[in-house]
Amino acid sequence: MPLLTNVASVFGALSLGYLSWSIFWRLSNLQRLPPGPPKNLIFGNLLDIPKHNAWEKFQKDSCELGSDIICYQYFGKILVVLNSYQAAVDLFGKKSAVYSGRPRYVMMGELLGWNCSFSNFQEPDRLWQRHRKILHESFNASDIDWFQNKQTAAAELLVKMIRQSPQDFLEHISRAVSSMMLDITYGLDLSSDNDLYMDLVSEASASFRAAVDGGFLVDFFPILKYIPGWVPGSAGFQLKVKEWRCSRENMFDKPFEAAKDFLHDSLRTQNFFVSMGLHHDKANETDIQTVIRDIAGTIILGSVDTMTALLTNFFLAMMTHPEVQRRAQQEIDGVIACNGFPKFSDLNSMPYIQALVLELLRWRQVVPTGIPHSLLEDDRYKGFLIPKGTILVANAWAMSHDENDYNNPLEFKPERFLASKNRTEYERDPRTFVFGFGRRYCPGKYISQSTLAIFVATILTSFDIQPDESHPPLFEYKSSFLRQPKAFPCKIKARNF
Repeated sequence: MPLLTNVASVFGALSLGYLSWSIFWRLSNLQRLPPGPPKNLIFGNLLDIPKHNAWEKFQKDSCELGSDIICYQYFGKILVVLNSYQAAVDLFGKKSAVYSGRPRYVMMGELLGWNCSFSNFQEPDRLWQRHRKILHESFNASDIDWFQNKQTAAAELLVKMIRQSPQDFLEHISRAVSSMMLDITYGLDLSSDNDLYMDLVSEASASFRAAVDGGFLVDFFPILKYIPGWVPGSAGFQLKVKEWRCSRENMFDKPFEAAKDFLHDSLRTQNFFVSMGLHHDKANETDIQTVIRDIAGTIILGSVDTMTALLTNFFLAMMTHPEVQRRAQQEIDGVIACNGFPKFSDLNSMPYIQALVLELLRWRQVVPTGIPHSLLEDDRYKGFLIPKGTILVANAWAMSHDENDYNNPLEFKPERFLASKNRTEYERDPRTFVFGFGRRYCPGKYISQSTLAIFVATILTSFDIQPDESHPPLFEYKSSFLRQPKAFPCKIKARNF
């Protein structure tokens, strides 16, 4: 007995010592975290993160705390926000090997399956690297000619639809962008009234946004995902999971199967992504179809909503900045023939259009905080500890409105990116941050830029865009991680040449 008592005493002393050291270590580490707002005893900083326009609150807190890197803590999680371009480059760019993880998404990832099929949310493993390699080879800056005719056709389709019913211009933008991306990805011709695949994209996108924005309890308490449907109060949740998972699977499977059916009797590679992917050098691999199917779904989901939001912002900008519209149209008229549409070869002679596209990317961010990163191992920056598992976001909104980089950042001024007699330096190119950093940069950045350029030039060739005097623009946006303008009226008139 005495021996057992001594052993128990020693074990207890060691346990107490370890516990004390662990508490001291955690407290000392917490003291070295980046600065943040005072924490609530129960909720931590959870209530300091607004559901709407969080990027603006992050920027405000950054200014008040005097630090471009700030920290929020809640329910055992640490969120670090990078509010300057330099901080994002230092961490996401220069230390991309350890800052390229993704946080755990229970609802969106584990229950709905987006983390398996959607490349943007995959962990940086070999499958993710394979996805990125194929995407880069298909959409790099030196090899974009293969889809330019599809972009031009979609821009001209948009003009045709707006001429027929200008009051429905917002719906036409969405349809034209969806048509273009389904053609580029699957070779599907949507010039007819067949809306099946467009509806699949719309339903999957809506369920994805709802899953990301929903603030579901299961994301805070993952054990809830195991609650069966017969438990009172959980039936609706389980039904929603089933419905949303089905919408994801339909969007990934049905267009892909249609593309394969189209290719069945073809002996040569067709001019769209799925065809080229399936005829890749490694087409003998047993899982190539799954890989190409998932990448194709990633292309659609990652492009349609963002391009639609950018083009909607373009109409807002033209309504409220007629002097910009006139200058852009004068440049276009000096380059293309009368009654013709611009081609990609014309864009090199349109520096103001190119500057307008850059300002669209900067002015009103469509994904203001990007997709969160997760730190794979402990790191230190500017004397602060950033522990392993920390969630990090780059506040692109703060970067695009940094007065150190932009003169009057709230104003829409394409000329800020043009050379002039009075300008010795350009303002920061927004492409250096709006498409992400390091290994997590958006591989679709080249197709996004070229799509914007040809659409903007084609629209301004055809129409004058004016505000509706009875409904002045309010610049209202939907509440979502994707910043989409709410519907608004405007006058669209055919131009007289």
